[in-house]
Amino acid sequence: MATFQLTKRPEVLVGLAAMLPSLVGNRSGIGLSWDSTDYIAVGLSMAAGRGALDVTGVPMVIRPPGLSAFVTVGDWLTLSPDWTLRLVNAVAMFVIVWCTHRLLVRAQVRAVSLWLGVALVALSPTLLDIFTMAWSEPPFLALLMIALVIATRERTWPWELVLAGLFTALFFVRYVGPFYAAPLALVAALVQVRKSGVLLAFF
Repeated sequence: MATFQLTKRPEVLVGLAAMLPSLVGNRSGIGLSWDSTDYIAVGLSMAAGRGALDVTGVPMVIRPPGLSAFVTVGDWLTLSPDWTLRLVNAVAMFVIVWCTHRLLVRAQVRAVSLWLGVALVALSPTLLDIFTMAWSEPPFLALLMIALVIATRERTWPWELVLAGLFTALFFVRYVGPFYAAPLALVAALVQVRKSGVLLAFF
């Protein structure tokens, strides 16, 4: 099959090559911040069936659950959070580079400009720095690029549903925290009412 016809799809080879800097950059372990510890704690807590508990052991009401869901799935597959998030970042980089190529092809730019644009994205110092961290930006950017590829093509109505799903996923990966903070806090307070009474639960 001519090596899966990869020679006819150079953007796939470039995308695969773009995964290497992310993997090499994380060879000693993925970078962690306070956000990262919450994402990982919530993911492991959900995998253990305890619900979305943050690193302090209280219900998570600020950060979105999307990245934590990857940690949960990785734990079910017996992968450590470190390796799970390394793979998530590497795959996200592949998706971003591939989508960049598709968008530039669609824009009908010259070949030199196309490959220069792809290279600038694949080797962007900002992206490479972000992709060494256990943050929600890598999967968010990958989903956003997929949405752009779909939104800029002629499409039938089923693709509108796909777009709706992608935009919903974007909120759950990056921005949904403030939106679901209030209802989760209310649920937590109602649960606490049974233990400590109304005044202590709400105040």
